[in-house]
Amino acid sequence: MRHDRSAGLVVAFSRGWQVVQEVDLMRIVADHASVAALCDALEKCADALPARPDEATAARLCAGLERVTAASQADEWALATLLRSIATDDLPVALLRLIDARRSANAGYAQELLGALRPGDGDQHTDPHVLGYMLRCFFTGCRSSIELEQLAILAVAHHRLTPDGRALLVDALSRRAA
Repeated sequence: MRHDRSAGLVVAFSRGWQVVQEVDLMRIVADHASVAALCDALEKCADALPARPDEATAARLCAGLERVTAASQADEWALATLLRSIATDDLPVALLRLIDARRSANAGYAQELLGALRPGDGDQHTDPHVLGYMLRCFFTGCRSSIELEQLAILAVAHHRLTPDGRALLVDALSRRAA
């Protein structure tokens, strides 16, 4: 005798249900890679102290810092949209609050660094120890934020990630850990 196990069952989908595919994560991971590259460049700058970066290098670093500031001030950003779209409990809300606080702190560090590094109008008299501390606060905070954001996606969307989406996040985390 055959029995249809699905007969009469109703599967409810939440309003925000979706499968999170690799393409949904590419922009987020690309943004993370861009910020990570900026952090690496700023760490090299810190390693070279007390020598300050030349004007061209300082201009490139400032352009990167301005992008970080602009991204943190955007009304909607990809990670918040993604986490809100798959929210099924309070965890995404709590993580978004923590991520927002970290992004605000990183934007504040970026603003301070812009004042110290900007060619022409930057404070060229910033003590190298102070500048080193400012640089370390920024790149340590940003790297921590990147990891938090990627882990937040893995935690919140774990059951909705496609194998390719999960692999993209795990690979990104593995590269940062290496």
